[in-house]
Amino acid sequence: MNKRHILIVDDEEFIRDLLCIYLDETYAIILAADGEEAWEILDSNKYEFSSVLLDCMMPRLDGMGLLKRIKADSRFIHIPVILQTALDVSDSISEGVAAGAFYYLTKPVAQQTVCAVVKSAIENFITVTAKQREITSEQKQYIGLFQQVIFQFKTLQESRVLSPRIAELFPDPQRVLLGINELLINAVEHGNLGVSYEDKSKLLKDGCWESEIECRLGLPEYEDKTVLVQITRSTESISMVVIDQGNGFDWTKYLEISSERAFDLHGRGIAMSKMISFDFISYHGGGNEVRAEILL
Repeated sequence: MNKRHILIVDDEEFIRDLLCIYLDETYAIILAADGEEAWEILDSNKYEFSSVLLDCMMPRLDGMGLLKRIKADSRFIHIPVILQTALDVSDSISEGVAAGAFYYLTKPVAQQTVCAVVKSAIENFITVTAKQREITSEQKQYIGLFQQVIFQFKTLQESRVLSPRIAELFPDPQRVLLGINELLINAVEHGNLGVSYEDKSKLLKDGCWESEIECRLGLPEYEDKTVLVQITRSTESISMVVIDQGNGFDWTKYLEISSERAFDLHGRGIAMSKMISFDFISYHGGGNEVRAEILL
C-alpha cells in the first residue's frame, strides 16, 4: 500500500532528521527548510499531502504565515497542519489554533506524542476527504427543491454516511461538511453515550476510542437512544437542528478556540464548525440541542 505523504517544515536540520526517524517507516516524508520552500512544494501539486508538520519560527516565511496561506487556499484548506513551537505562549497558541492549526507540539518532541498526533490528524483528513468525494455535482442541483428534511440515526457509522448527504442540501457542501460531521459525532459520543471530554482524551491516547463507542452502543442503557437531525430551508437561510437524548453539557467552553486545549487531541470541533462551516451556531436545552445556520 502506498504511504501517505507528510510535509515537514523546519529550519533546523536536526529537527527535520529527528522527525524523519520517527515517521518515515509509516509515511512518505518530504522536507522543507522554511515556509517559502514549503509553499513552492505545495503549490507545485507534485504530492498529495495528508498532513503538514510546521515550525513556528523560520526565516523568509514563518510558520504562522505559511499556515494562513494554506488555509486560504481551497486546494489545501482541509490538510491538517501541526505546529511545532519552543514557546508555550498562550497568545501564540490561540493565534495558531484560530488560524486553523490541527494541533500544537512543544519542542523537544517525544516520538510517541508525534506519532499519535500525526495518526489522529491523518485519520481526520481521510474521513473528511472521503466524504467530499461523495458529494457530486449532479446531486447539487436538487438543493433548492426541499423545505424540510428529517433524519434519525444512532451510530458513528450512520453519522458518517449521513454527513455528506446533509451537506448536499447546502449551497456550498465543502464548507459545511466539516461542521456537520463534528456536530453529528458529538451528538452520539458526548450526547447519547455520555463520553466526557476527559474520557475521550484518555481513549484517544490509548487508541481505543472507536472500540469504546461501539461497546457503549451495545449496552442496554444506550441502545435505544437516537439523534434527530432536522434541516429547514427558508428564503433567508438553511438551518440544521441536531437533538440528542443525552443530559447535555457545558457548551459555553467550546464555542471559541482555547489555548488551554491546544495540546489535546480533540476539543476544537464546535469552534471550527462555527469559524469555518456555519454563520451561526447556538445551543439549547441544556446542551443537547444545537442549531447551525447558513445565510442565503
